[in-house]
Amino acid sequence: MKSRLTGVTNWAERARAAKYRTNKLAKRCGVSRRELERFFLWKTRKSPHCWLNDLRQIDALSLLSAGKSVKETAIELGYTDPAHLSRDFKQFYGRPPTWVQRITALGGLV
Repeated sequence: MKSRLTGVTNWAERARAAKYRTNKLAKRCGVSRRELERFFLWKTRKSPHCWLNDLRQIDALSLLSAGKSVKETAIELGYTDPAHLSRDFKQFYGRPPTWVQRITALGGLV
């Protein structure tokens, strides 16, 4: 698949700047949403939405591990409600975000 997107290397940075939104990411890349969807399906076998959600959860783990509260993390990642972050985090990792905070308080994962 030939696309101007093949030359993009800073995907995570662009995704964060786009606030994990597919439409904003497409605009930042100078392509239509549909072109971005086709590219992601071809390259990652995931939709941009799924890939962005995965990155968002990885970033959530990082922020929580650094000592941020669930509320602070939710705000920083663009969630409108901390409960939404908690639900997504638990679905992704199989544990609630408070688990990360407890492990971090005990000195981290062994």
